[in-house]
Amino acid sequence: MKKFHIITNSYKDLELINTKYIVEYLKERGCFASFELTDLKGENIRFSKELIESDCIIVLGGDGTLLFAARKIFGMNKPLIGVNMGNMGYLCELELNDIENALNNLIDDVYDMEDRMMVQGEIFDNSQKMKSSDFALNDVVIHRGGNLRLLNFIIYVDDVHLCTYSADGIIIATPTGSTAYSMSAGGPIVEPRAQIILLTPINSHTISTKSIVISAQSSITVEIGEGRRQKIEEAMVSFDGKKPIKVSSGEKITVSRAKNVTRILKMSKISFLKTLHKKMQEYI
Repeated sequence: MKKFHIITNSYKDLELINTKYIVEYLKERGCFASFELTDLKGENIRFSKELIESDCIIVLGGDGTLLFAARKIFGMNKPLIGVNMGNMGYLCELELNDIENALNNLIDDVYDMEDRMMVQGEIFDNSQKMKSSDFALNDVVIHRGGNLRLLNFIIYVDDVHLCTYSADGIIIATPTGSTAYSMSAGGPIVEPRAQIILLTPINSHTISTKSIVISAQSSITVEIGEGRRQKIEEAMVSFDGKKPIKVSSGEKITVSRAKNVTRILKMSKISFLKTLHKKMQEYI
């Protein structure tokens, strides 16, 4: 690789010390390197010439920054690698104390590449007209709004009714997203190369609160149910933590595997389970 574009979370590298160091190091090795800044929401990532022509995108920040970068370059088939400047950093493999060695490996094409499954979601109104669509690398979360009461979520898999949850929300997660919100809600941790979709309720008011593992070949539909006395309820839908979209009773959210993937570069030969063990030990 010879052309690199860096996306830096400006809140993580306030004076751009690390960003500028990486740019200069790459240039000294005869590479082209450019960078741009993004905020915590990642909304201002541009489709610049430098990004489009790059061989690899290096993300400085945390997992959230990498998620937003993955969404922004969806369909461009460009590999990403994250430098962890956040907390747990399941997605961001690199650490600043080993950045030179990692950059050398990138230049010399010494790395592995993993294709991570993404999901696409479509929101339909009561007339079955699609009013919004988006993609996610981690998860699609459907949750109650400001009212402190449970909502009814009617779940269909391949148009067959599966169950109805009375809960605060529903998380539809990819294997990559299994270590995020779904895990916090009691869902299982899944090897990121697996081809499945997780369905995890949030604070379900039922006897069974277990996650459901569904084939990636299937399509999941969540209908927002009515409240007591046929009251119209409102919920919110967010894709990888993006600004939520309001939905109401009778409207449906359909989630399925996306055609495109996110390509994540891997330097370490350590298995996912060993990496997971290390991360969990750090935060006990």
